[in-house]
Amino acid sequence: AGFSPVLGQEAPQISSIVHLVAAGFGVSVVPQSIEQIRAEGIAYLRIEGTSPRAPIGLAVSAENRSATVRNFLALARRQSRSG
Repeated sequence: AGFSPVLGQEAPQISSIVHLVAAGFGVSVVPQSIEQIRAEGIAYLRIEGTSPRAPIGLAVSAENRSATVRNFLALARRQSRSG
């Protein structure tokens, strides 16, 4: 985009980032789901083209062998391969 960002203030929670931006501490790339957090003076802009991706993980208890957990894990694996 023709500039090199300078990293400054960090937030312990992603929801805090919106309030830092509202207070004038720059800009941030956030997941689309954060748009539900409304703050005065904040505009959410979609990134054109291929969206950035971030890896996510799934934690599950090794002792939990319920059918619900197995089915959810199978679904998550299928979705991760197709996305």
